[in-house]
Amino acid sequence: MNATVTIDKAGRLVLPKRMRDALHLKPGTSLDIEERDGTIILRQPRPEIELVKQDGMWLVRANYPLTYSIPELIDQHREQRIQTLIRRALGEDGPE
Repeated sequence: MNATVTIDKAGRLVLPKRMRDALHLKPGTSLDIEERDGTIILRQPRPEIELVKQDGMWLVRANYPLTYSIPELIDQHREQRIQTLIRRALGEDGPE
């Protein structure tokens, strides 16, 4: 998506709404700015991960590829919880 914007007298520029929406930028969002070879680069600071509800489902939204699998993390947590419950049922008290 490309756009042309104008810098005002105070040095501000406004990102078009379509671009803000596509990038999930909200008021108060911080952006890193970099000048490289005469080009201005704006990017969201990393890491930034958010949990959002979309169409009734919770999704993990990240600005970079995740190096782990969310379903695998859920499975690991579930297995740890089951093992804790089994130990408790057998009278083996342990940390939850």
